[in-house]
Amino acid sequence: MKTFTLDTIHITDRHSAENTAIHIKEILSSFEIDHIKEDYMSFTTDEASNMMKTIREILDKRSLKCFAHMLNTIMKNSFKCDPK
Repeated sequence: MKTFTLDTIHITDRHSAENTAIHIKEILSSFEIDHIKEDYMSFTTDEASNMMKTIREILDKRSLKCFAHMLNTIMKNSFKCDPK
């Protein structure tokens, strides 16, 4: 398996699923890979609801949860625990 970061962009408009999908489609199109089937492509994201909706519902692609984000969330929540 190979992984690639195609692009990173600064989004100045709302980070809604619809707006994010537009930007992702533009990036995929610029690399001429907007036609690739789900079996050959996945996206790694945090668990933000807008990203999950963008990838799964609008783009109809596979989404993998970023382990670093998951670990960070676990650690932050563990420090919030009341030791009583």
